[in-house]
Amino acid sequence: MKAPASSDVERQALLGAIAGGLAHELRNPLSTMSVHLQLLREDWSSPATTKERLSLRRIEILLRECRRLEEVLSDFLRFAGGHRPTLRPSDLNTVVQETLDFVAPEAEQHGLRVVSSLAPDLPPVPLDSALFKQALLNILINAEQAMSKGGSLSVFTARDRDTALLT
Repeated sequence: MKAPASSDVERQALLGAIAGGLAHELRNPLSTMSVHLQLLREDWSSPATTKERLSLRRIEILLRECRRLEEVLSDFLRFAGGHRPTLRPSDLNTVVQETLDFVAPEAEQHGLRVVSSLAPDLPPVPLDSALFKQALLNILINAEQAMSKGGSLSVFTARDRDTALLT
């Protein structure tokens, strides 16, 4: 099998980068819509009239469609998976905290308490911050889904000599 030409590799990397950027730009408003729809669903949790029941059904449909779009985005990213990580020295705590801040409102809506303890003395770590955030976000979403009755979601960082650890 012949190795791919340099232009093919560059094109695949560019497509992967575009896909990652597009997914990020779409996920933020999608997540915001989902959180606000969940709040509306709570506001309409006891519909008294036919119109209120209809509104609640429409909210449920919109929430389902938000989840479907999230799955489509995930599939799209897997398909465009030729993206090669661009590793840069990064502050793991900053990347983790930004991701936790992003998921906290939705987690609270599901009865989850997000607890974090981030070690102050971590060495810089080579990360593609966008890819790492996406991976961590997927883990946090899975954890949220696994704790349907609520609970506590704990995230810790620590230092082990010259290595940063995430638990």
